[in-house]
Order: sequence, then C-alpha cells, then structure tokens
Amino acid sequence: MQALGTIVIGTVQGDLHDIGKNIVATMMEGADFEVIDLGTDVAPESFVDAVRRHQPALVGLPALLTTTMPRMKATIEAFDTAGVRDKVQVMIGGAPLTEAFAREIGADIYAPDTSDDEVPTVAGRRVASSSDLAALPDPQLADGRTGVHLEAARVLVARAAFRSWAGSSARSRWRDACSG
Repeated sequence: MQALGTIVIGTVQGDLHDIGKNIVATMMEGADFEVIDLGTDVAPESFVDAVRRHQPALVGLPALLTTTMPRMKATIEAFDTAGVRDKVQVMIGGAPLTEAFAREIGADIYAPDTSDDEVPTVAGRRVASSSDLAALPDPQLADGRTGVHLEAARVLVARAAFRSWAGSSARSRWRDACSG
C-alpha cells in the first residue's frame, strides 16, 4: 500500500523525552503516512535537512520540557531562513504547550496533550466536534509530488488529533466515573 504522504517528526533540541513523539509517530503510521523519525534532541538544522531530503507535508515538533519550547520557535525560524517554511505544515504538541504559544511561534497546527480536555486547532480553527471536522475541506491526495497536498495533511492530522482528544476525554470521564 502506498503511503498517503510523508511526515518528519523529532523532539526539539535539548529534549530527550520520546514517549509522546513515539505515540504520534505510531498513530500517523497507522493512518498510512510514511514517518521519518529523527529521534530526540534534534537540532533545527537537522529538521531543515530532513525537509529538503524527504519533502514532507508535515513536520511534528513535540516537547515535554518548558526549557526546550524556545527551540520550537528556533526550528520554525530555521525553516524560514532556509526557504522551506512554505513547503511544510508545522504541528507542535506536548504537555507544557498551549494554543497561544503555537500562534506566537507561527505553528500551523496545535495538538493538545491527550491527557487534557483542551481542543485541537488547525490553522487557528478549533476542532471540537464532528461538525467542526465536517466543515474542514476534504483532502486532495494527488498533487504530483512526494507527500500529500498540505491541506490534506492538515485535515488528516486534525482528524487524528480530534480522535485522540475525544478518546482521552472519554477515557478520563470513564475513569472518573469508575473511581467516584
């Protein structure tokens, strides 16, 4: 089966935590994406090299430590400097991150930590219900280049993020009901 597209993911420089990254990578592989996992403690220049080499539709920048959050901005700035920023969507996620921080650093997609009841956003649009998902444009999967159309990646990631969020909320409510 041919992959829907290519996604590059790695924890930002200074962050050695990889559980969240590995979960997202596994979810995306399960959704038929080719995932290029750069590992942990990845320098901005390594992300730029991976974008040039693999031409992904999406770059995932997870972080667990607040001290490494500035490295996300540095990575996005490195994409700008290298002239590849307009070729990828940047998704950030991790326990210390917020939607406001995603907007502040210029990320395209914010995926909240799955333990939160926070709502994912795609290009500044909150995706909290199936009607919100239905309002997003349908993906166009054939654009003649490696990977998927950027809008397709955005929609597919929004759907995956929503499923993850909705699933964690349901699990949280169930756990609370059972322990109460």
